[in-house]
This record gives sequence, structure tokens and C-alpha cells, in this order.
Amino acid sequence: MQKRAASGRPVSTIWKTFDSGRPSFEDVRSDAELSAILAFNRSTWPERIREFQAMRTEAEGMD
Repeated sequence: MQKRAASGRPVSTIWKTFDSGRPSFEDVRSDAELSAILAFNRSTWPERIREFQAMRTEAEGMD
């Protein structure tokens, strides 16, 4: 079963459509591992940043 983002899209499709200029982890990390890494990173953000990101995500229709 594929891990899904809040938008309902498979996490692996998000990585393929986002070009960060960094090397890909496609064959190194699983979708679950990438999601866990991102969740950890977000957990360290101050509340105001989490709220801002939630608004951006909603405005972009990704949630």
C-alpha cells in the first residue's frame, strides 16, 4: 500500500513533480521513510510557521 499525502496523492508522485535541485531519494528511502522525515522536520517548526504552511497548502489545493 502506498503512503498518501494529506492531499490524497501518493507521496512518491509528489517527489516526482517537485524539482528541488537536490539528488533524488527515490531508490534510497521508501515513501514511509520520507513521510516520517518530513513529519519530524515539521514537528520542529514553531506554531506560527506550521499555521502559515497549513494555509499555503490549503490555498494550493494540496490538502
